[in-house]
Amino acid sequence: MTERQNPLLKFRDALAIDSVSFMKIWSHYDRDESGYLDSREELEALARDLLEAGGREGTSLEIDDLISGFEDIFDADGDNRLGLGELAELLAVEDNFLTRFNGRDALTTAEIEALCAHYDRDHDGALAGDELLAFVRDLLRRESREPTRAELDLYAATLLRSFDTDRNGRLDISELGELLA
Repeated sequence: MTERQNPLLKFRDALAIDSVSFMKIWSHYDRDESGYLDSREELEALARDLLEAGGREGTSLEIDDLISGFEDIFDADGDNRLGLGELAELLAVEDNFLTRFNGRDALTTAEIEALCAHYDRDHDGALAGDELLAFVRDLLRRESREPTRAELDLYAATLLRSFDTDRNGRLDISELGELLA
């Protein structure tokens, strides 16, 4: 399929994003926190921003065409809404960072530090918010499935209850070490 037939191809190839940035993007567009991009407003905002990222102001017709493209090409289950995995296909999210640790019994301190540095985008020494959700998404995707936003929230809350020993709502490097031990 050419770029002319599918203008989304240009955006997909141009946007290689890390998992934390992806979760921030998701949180930005899923305004109603339904776990899907399912309202006209959410889809229009995404389409408009994709056009702007490509250096163009979109007309109403171009925005409608992009939304149709989202639904025709990336809405794998045909439910007229985009889930996490479907948006990840559209935006070409980086490969799962955690796969580099597959088959390991335990991670070294240096590996845990590298893992924390990868997800800790604000450099505060801990994972919270979208950073934690990105880590959880990658953890669950190691099992070859795409979690829903509700599953991410549930799993993140479970990890915090189990490993956030200082109860500050974040997983710091020592708490991550306990989780990954």
